[in-house]
Order: sequence, then structure tokens, then C-alpha cells
Amino acid sequence: MEYDHLNPYPFYSYMRENKPVAKIDNIWQFFRYEDVRKILMDWSTFSSHFPMGIISGTVINEDPPKHDQLRALVADPFSAPNVELLRDRVRGIVHELLSKVGSEMDVINDLAVPLPVMVIADMLGLPKEDMWTFKEWSDDLVGVNDRNSLPELVQYLQRKVEERRASPRKDLISTLAGGRELTDRELISFLILLLVAGNETTTNLIGNAVLTLLERRELLEHLKGDLTLPVEEFLRYRSPVQGMFRIAKKNVQISNVEVKEGDMVFAWIGSANRDEAKFKDPDFFIPDRKPNPHLAFGAGVHTCLGAPLARLEGKIALEALLKLIPRMKLREEKLEPVGNWIFLGVRHLLVDLSTSA
Repeated sequence: MEYDHLNPYPFYSYMRENKPVAKIDNIWQFFRYEDVRKILMDWSTFSSHFPMGIISGTVINEDPPKHDQLRALVADPFSAPNVELLRDRVRGIVHELLSKVGSEMDVINDLAVPLPVMVIADMLGLPKEDMWTFKEWSDDLVGVNDRNSLPELVQYLQRKVEERRASPRKDLISTLAGGRELTDRELISFLILLLVAGNETTTNLIGNAVLTLLERRELLEHLKGDLTLPVEEFLRYRSPVQGMFRIAKKNVQISNVEVKEGDMVFAWIGSANRDEAKFKDPDFFIPDRKPNPHLAFGAGVHTCLGAPLARLEGKIALEALLKLIPRMKLREEKLEPVGNWIFLGVRHLLVDLSTSA
């Protein structure tokens, strides 16, 4: 059974049933919900503190107490109440982007990519004219493209930090650059994480949701005009992030295997979210599924910092697309995956809008 970048679920089902824990390429890989959740929750046993290149030393890479100190620096702007204050700005960006759409549309390039990039650029205080450069840097950093643009990104952010220190503004770069909590290297790494991390997740959330609705058009009638209702089910059904790495800090027994201190572990979120032992009819899209304890944003102390923002962007984008989706007709016979097995999404989603609903 091979892994399909566009439809990995048959592979997950096979592994859950036959090899729920497998050591592949010297990495312990876990496919069942309970194991995946335990690994994500238990940072004291399964650590995030291992080399991650330029984003080492950030909230994604550190465990408590350092993790908690770093997260506190940006917890307020990304809290649910403060993210809610961005609703009008996000809605304005969505309508600005959709106003440029004609009889054809690439859901990814025309909306799903620019929306999260423009929002986080706003928060950081970066010019939206640089949006597509941010996206290229983001894709390069997560391995979607075979290119090393990291020096360009670092130099760019260093210039912005120097500008803010000389002339502070009301933005996140000024806030972080004005404090003494971070070294210069930690500051640049943190900014890279903020600029890059949420973009892939939100882009894939929107793209995967639209693709699901195009495959199952009967859902539109069932939803009765409310596409914001099933966002949690979109996150479960086609999770933007399919898995996360951890490293064992000590010897531990889990699912009848002995994981040794120093062993690398991969928790398959995409598989956990389709586990029959946790979700009834997991391969069916049930818009009002309750309960829906999916792990799309992780779990425990490392639950995605930007989850409230991703949910808001996804809901507003889908709400705005409501009138367009019934008219959409896929123009591609074969979709191209993002090319990175950690993320689930497509590079383009070309649709024709010339037909009437």
C-alpha cells in the first residue's frame, strides 16, 4: 500500500488495521488516534526540542518552560477575542480578492494563498506588495519548492527589524523588536515562524474545503447557505497538516512497542482524524458532526497558536464563496499535490465560473 499525496486515506486505513505502529526509515510512525493524541499531549516524553533549522528556538521547537515564555510574547494578539477584532479586516481582504475574479478562478492563487499572507503581513506591519515573495519564501522553507531562499528572507526581516527599532509602529515586529526577551537570532526565527507557519495551514484549509464541496455538491443544499458550520469537519476530513515529528526524551512503552530515548517519532494526524475507533463513519463528511475532537491543530501545549485566526479566515472565505461554489466547474483533470507529505493540499484549483448556478 503506497501513500497517495492527494488521497492518503486508504493507506492510513491499511496501516491502522495492519501496522498501527511501524518503524519506517528509522522513525517510529503512529497511525491510531489514541497514540497520536498521547504523543502530542505528552511533551515531557515526546519532545519538540530537536533541530528545525531556522525556526529552532521558537514556540514550535521549544518545550516548557521556554515554550511558555515565548508563546506569552504573542499570545495576546493571537487570542480568540483579539482575532475576532480582525473580522472586518479579513472580510475586506476576501472581498477585495474576489472582486478581481472573472469567469475563471484559481481558488488557491486567487484567494487561499493571498488571504492568510495579507492578514499576517498586516499584523507584522509588512507591505502587501511583497505578498508573493512571502509565499515563495514560505514554500521554499517547508520544502514545497527545491530552492534555498532563506538568506533572502533573513536579510529582508533584519532590515525590517532595524527600521522598527529606529522608528517603532503599532505592529508585531515593533512589539517583539522593542523588548529584551529575544536575542536577534531568536527574533528573526520567531518572525519567520509567524510569517510562514500559518500560511500553509490556512491555504490548505480553504482549498481542501472547496475541493470537498465540488466533489460533494449535495452538501450545499444540506448546509442551507451556511458554509461556516462545517469548518471543524473540513479540518478533520482533509486535515491541512497530516502529521508532526517528536523525539523521545526517555524510554517509553506505547502500543506494545519500546520507544528508546532519542528515537524520532511521527504522529499521523491525518490518520488519527479518520480513526474508526474514535469517529463514527470517519470517511463520511458529516457537517454537524458532534463531538468532533479532531487533532488538526495538534493538542496540548503545542496546539497551534494561530488556530483562532485560521478558523476565522476559513469561515469568512467560505462564507464569501457561497454564491460562487454552485457555479464552479473544475477545469483540471488531474490535480497536483503540494508535494510535501506533511501537508495535504493542491498547488492549484482551477475552476470555471461562466456557467449559471
